[in-house]
Amino acid sequence: MATLRRSGKPYEFTPKELMMSVLITSGAMTALLNRLTKLDLIYRAADSSDGRIKRAGLTKKGLEIIDKAIEIRFNEASTSIEVLSSSEQDQLSELLKKLMASLPT
Repeated sequence: MATLRRSGKPYEFTPKELMMSVLITSGAMTALLNRLTKLDLIYRAADSSDGRIKRAGLTKKGLEIIDKAIEIRFNEASTSIEVLSSSEQDQLSELLKKLMASLPT
C-alpha cells in the first residue's frame, strides 16, 4: 500500500510494477492483492491500454489507512532521533542523503 501511495495520483500500479518495487514473487503478490481487495483497501481495474492487465489502486479507505500508518511511522522516526543533538541530527541527515544518493535507482 505504501508503494502505491508513493506512486502519486492516481495511486496505481500493475502487479508487475508492484512486484518489482517490493521484491516478492508473483504468487505472493497475487495473494497479497487478493487479500487487500477483499479488505477494500485496493481496487483492481483493467488497464486502459491493455485490458488483460489488472491495475491495482488504493481505495479511499486504503489511502486513509496508509496515510495514518505513514504519519505514525514518521512520528516514531522523529522520536527515535531525539537522543541526538541538533548538530548530530544534521550530520545524520547529511550522511543519509549521501547514502541514498549512492543507491541504484
